[in-house]
Amino acid sequence: MKISSDRMLEEIAVLALNYPAAMMGPDEIAALLPIWEADLGHLSERLFLEAVAEYRRSHRFFPCTAEILEAAKAVENRRMPKGKLLTLPLGERPEDYTRTNRVVQLVANLRRRNPRLGFAEAGRLAREQTRKGGAA
Repeated sequence: MKISSDRMLEEIAVLALNYPAAMMGPDEIAALLPIWEADLGHLSERLFLEAVAEYRRSHRFFPCTAEILEAAKAVENRRMPKGKLLTLPLGERPEDYTRTNRVVQLVANLRRRNPRLGFAEAGRLAREQTRKGGAA
């Protein structure tokens, strides 16, 4: 469920209380709502609340929407188990999925063997190897 305007306004007010140096009154808080809705309205309520809490715990100044988006990405990254292979999206062909997972595995193996190898280069090498049918 996406975050509601009322809940978002409530969280902006909580942030204003947590960061008194921002000197935000009701008018400033209300003026931020349309901006925050435009930039963050696509987030689920749970993810939005977790991102705001994450930001509050680790920063000393009132956030801009980009900082809340970064916190949301951090929350999502922590939810993803380490080393989990990609899941098959609806409509994608299984052979594409298998090849994608093979590329991911090859990139990980190449980078493990040569930590100086950049992700772009490792990805290029892994794609070439999957086209040729080779292994890393």
